[in-house]
Amino acid sequence: MLHFLPEPPNVSLIYIDSYRPTWVIVSILLAILASYAALKASSRIEQQYETESKLAWALISAFTLGIGIWSMHFIGMLALSLPCSIHYDLFITLISMIPGILAGGVVFGLVWHHRTKRMSSAVGSIFLGAGIGIMHYTGMAAMRLEGFVGYNPYLFTLSIIVAVALSYLALRVKGDMVYLNTRHDVLVAVIMGGAVSGMHYTAMLAAYFVRDGVEIHIPPSDLTTNTLAICIALTTVFLALTALVLAAFSSNKETTKQLRDNERRLKIATDSGQVGIWDLDLQTNELIWDETMFSLYRTCKENFSGAYDAWSTRLHPEDKTAAETALQDAISGIREYAHEFRIIGPDREIHYIKGHAHVIKDQAGKPIRIIGTNWDNSAHALTQQQLKFAHAAINNSRSSFFWVNSKGQVIDINDYTCQSLGYSRKELIGQYIWFFDSNFSAESWPRKWAMQKKEITRTFNSSFKCRDNSVFPVEVTANYIVVGGEDYCFFFAHDITDRKAADEQIKQLAFHDPLTLLPNRRLLRERLKHSILKHSINVERRDGKTLALLMLDLDYFKAVNDRLGHLAGDELLQQVATRITERLRDVDMVARLGGDEFIVLLEDIAQLEDAARVANEIITCLTKPFYLAQGENIQIGASIGISLYPQHGDSLDTLMDHADAALYQAKDAGRGCFAYFSEELTRVARERIALETRLRNAIKQDELRVFYQPQVDIASGRIVGAEALVRWQDPRDGLVSPIRFIPIAEKTGLIMEIGEWVLRETCRQGREWLDAGLPPLTLAVNVSPHQFRRCDICALVTIVLSDTRFPVEQLELEITESGLMENQSNATTILNSLHAQGVRLAIDDFGTGYSSLAYLKLFPLDVLKIDKSFINDIPFQQDDMEITATIIAMGHILGFKVLAEGVETPEQLAFLLEKGCNSYQGYIKSRPLPAQEFAELLRDQQRNEL
Repeated sequence: MLHFLPEPPNVSLIYIDSYRPTWVIVSILLAILASYAALKASSRIEQQYETESKLAWALISAFTLGIGIWSMHFIGMLALSLPCSIHYDLFITLISMIPGILAGGVVFGLVWHHRTKRMSSAVGSIFLGAGIGIMHYTGMAAMRLEGFVGYNPYLFTLSIIVAVALSYLALRVKGDMVYLNTRHDVLVAVIMGGAVSGMHYTAMLAAYFVRDGVEIHIPPSDLTTNTLAICIALTTVFLALTALVLAAFSSNKETTKQLRDNERRLKIATDSGQVGIWDLDLQTNELIWDETMFSLYRTCKENFSGAYDAWSTRLHPEDKTAAETALQDAISGIREYAHEFRIIGPDREIHYIKGHAHVIKDQAGKPIRIIGTNWDNSAHALTQQQLKFAHAAINNSRSSFFWVNSKGQVIDINDYTCQSLGYSRKELIGQYIWFFDSNFSAESWPRKWAMQKKEITRTFNSSFKCRDNSVFPVEVTANYIVVGGEDYCFFFAHDITDRKAADEQIKQLAFHDPLTLLPNRRLLRERLKHSILKHSINVERRDGKTLALLMLDLDYFKAVNDRLGHLAGDELLQQVATRITERLRDVDMVARLGGDEFIVLLEDIAQLEDAARVANEIITCLTKPFYLAQGENIQIGASIGISLYPQHGDSLDTLMDHADAALYQAKDAGRGCFAYFSEELTRVARERIALETRLRNAIKQDELRVFYQPQVDIASGRIVGAEALVRWQDPRDGLVSPIRFIPIAEKTGLIMEIGEWVLRETCRQGREWLDAGLPPLTLAVNVSPHQFRRCDICALVTIVLSDTRFPVEQLELEITESGLMENQSNATTILNSLHAQGVRLAIDDFGTGYSSLAYLKLFPLDVLKIDKSFINDIPFQQDDMEITATIIAMGHILGFKVLAEGVETPEQLAFLLEKGCNSYQGYIKSRPLPAQEFAELLRDQQRNEL
């Protein structure tokens, strides 16, 4: 039981201790020696293969360290001198050895060598420090004196910390130094001995030897303190030396065994690998060969002189100088000897020999011997030679060769490929194959690599991209191979530009007319077959588009041939082909059947009249003069027959027959015109085209007019605005309805010109009315969806308002729902820009289109116009009444003014007034009026208000 004193005892009660320096030093040296011997013994554990041997060395190491710890402690205690009688309990003293031995067993047997190397040095140091401490304080408990031993708790704790800390340091040093030499072992032993000694003498500082007046009986003994210390020291030294001797003996025995095993392995290796060993004495020039050397050089001992010449005379004449120079360089210390040379055997056969050697020097550094090995390298040399030839052949080939790994990275590539691509070999190695081969990509590589592994060999067409971004076609053969357990792919590619050009030329001759380079009948048949299939699918989808075949025959071409010759006729046909092609879209096709006959294939036409329009444009462009190289100005014409799919047939032959029949109708009608296979279609198309021509002239000749329909405030009954409506005053037919010419204007693009004219004319007229003293009005101008989508409406409004000086706040632009929805991406931006200028914005014909509140609330609108289709049947249709009431309420909620179109009866007006509609327009007030009549209507309103 340890006796801790919270405070130091009275000085008069304390025995004053002292130490004999000699035994203190001896105790420390014993701790170091025992630690060193234990380390050496423990090093044998790793060299053992049997569990019993490992356990035996672990016990020797633990016992040596434990005895060293115990003897250090006991001699350290014997070095203590007290002015009283001291006696030690023999049983407890012997028991105190056990903690030290156990601690050593844990550290050496477990922590370092018994498959628990993962245990940290910290854990091992705790075990060792604890063992040292328990051993010390157990030994102190064996002390008997006239009094008792008390301990300072702080120094007691410090002694344990010293033991653990220095043990940790020793274990860390040993753990960090994997291969310990004698110097490192001594260092670890010193630290470990310091842990034992440091703990002991720190613990002795913690001890108070206190008198208590109790006398003890000390049995007589023949051994003096010095004698006992000498016996313990000698015993410890003997045990430590015994451990060292056993470790050294075991090590030497193991080394001898390893040398014998290595010699046996070397013999087996040299015999199985046909490696010969030679030894040249540089003093006597004596050369010694083993049995394998004679076999390698195809000779026997009887024919071997045992001198240097016995080797040099067997060298190939071309290799002799280089081989002897390499040997002399090794002897001179210039470089190591590692050389390959050829020898000539007795049968005059040439063999390749590979050799390595090591020079042995005396103490003065003078070379005295050179020992080396030779082996037959003929198979490898032949393989290398074959590889060199193959590499040279591949590298100098005029085709591309390269290798890639499983990741798609280039690992080697020949010079021709580098030259073709414009890169250096260094730049391409390591790049991914898709860097230059368009057949591959990072995304497709895993799938194509799996396909390659499955098919082993594949051939395909691809294209290579060069440094200058040019591309050339190649045919590639890819072979999957496995080398050294790794997957690779070997690619062979050659440029097929010339072959492609030849194929294209053959294709051109097979599918094109050689004179005009237009498609011929064969290509036309293939294209039409594909087009019919596509359109049959589209018909099922009900997209409303159709296909047209135009057969064209030149008028008066035979006269040109007869008068100017075939060369002039050929030139004329080429110019005709060019003009027709320029009039078509990319999706259309023109082919030459022969002579002066051409076929035009029109795809995806939305209206049946579109074919007639294209035919009319072709006829018009072909009536213009042609300028030939002979200096002649030639004027011809063309007649066109039109057949439609599927109305007039569902095959090429049928469509061509019907187009041919229509062509004869056109010629019978006087040439220079077109005809449909159907007379009714021909009549409608010709009328529509004629109307388009007249409309173009009407714009030029100022035949358009703007009529104004009043917009009336329902509450007051006053005219507060007007909608500007375009009319066509035709000299022949009178006033033409917009229903007839607006669709044509939108189809042909004339709506852009008409829309700009209406906007400008309306603003000009409005300014004129203001100058004439008429009241300010809001003038509403319709903006076509085509105009809203294609022109810069914001810029146009700005220019027109500036030119006419019409107040911006009196201009209102009406845009249909469909016009907004078709241009959603830009609609908000355009409307915001117009609104920012001060222009009022109205949505026209609301309820007939998308009617999407989600979009409607996003647009900066001022007026919502209810379409007249909802007003017509009020008050007879309840549904229309409810829809109209809902639109009015919704418009007010969104902050819009609501205007109803097409109001014609008092009942309709009363209903709108009841529901809170803001304004209306319709025949109940007035039909659309010319500007002069509308102005008079305004003057009547002014007079009535007065």
